[in-house]
Amino acid sequence: MRDVHAARGFAVTLDGTLGAPQSLLARAELHFLEGPLTGLALRGFSLWRAGATVLVTPPRLSSARPFLRPSRLAQPAVSGPALQALFDAILAAHSKR
Repeated sequence: MRDVHAARGFAVTLDGTLGAPQSLLARAELHFLEGPLTGLALRGFSLWRAGATVLVTPPRLSSARPFLRPSRLAQPAVSGPALQALFDAILAAHSKR
């Protein structure tokens, strides 16, 4: 099941989680509708249930080496108001579901 929700400058697509862990609520994609990223999609966001709250995790870096576990040190520090706006849009789309 795919749900599409329009937001400011992009659309959020939520996919079902058939066969995934129970705490995984949905997988999300962002489709950019305006600006320099028009036509591109950012995939790999996940919505997780953590007690009474819902958490959004960003896409992770992939590795060309098989069986290499992602390290916290290898991940860039991602934060800021722009990322928080994306997370808020994903959470808003999930709450409208």
